[in-house]
Amino acid sequence: MNRLLFAAVAFCAGIPLLLQTEAVAQRDCNSKQFVVSAVNLPPETHLSSQEQATVRLRLVGRCFDESQLTEATDRVRVAFQSFGYFRAKVLLPTVNVLDANRRPASVSLTFDVDEGMRTKYAR
Repeated sequence: MNRLLFAAVAFCAGIPLLLQTEAVAQRDCNSKQFVVSAVNLPPETHLSSQEQATVRLRLVGRCFDESQLTEATDRVRVAFQSFGYFRAKVLLPTVNVLDANRRPASVSLTFDVDEGMRTKYAR
């Protein structure tokens, strides 16, 4: 009974924090130039479909300005490194506006990636 009561109180206490976090994220998006709706990786990538999805999730839904393209590039490079491509080179993405009428504008980012060799560790 006490656990159930504690869980209910903890849940209710977390709701305002969640709503506040969403409000801050929305406010941050309103001050930005773009929101990422799609991420395109090279068709010849050696990443599995699941790994590609993980890379895309690091950026889709994020808001940014042109000055932050380096940050987006770093996120993709770090994702490739987390899958064993420690020498991955990622160029700044090509930004394609999908919906210019939306604020912030919806864009797709197309990355050119030189993965290099994948490093595998024996367990």
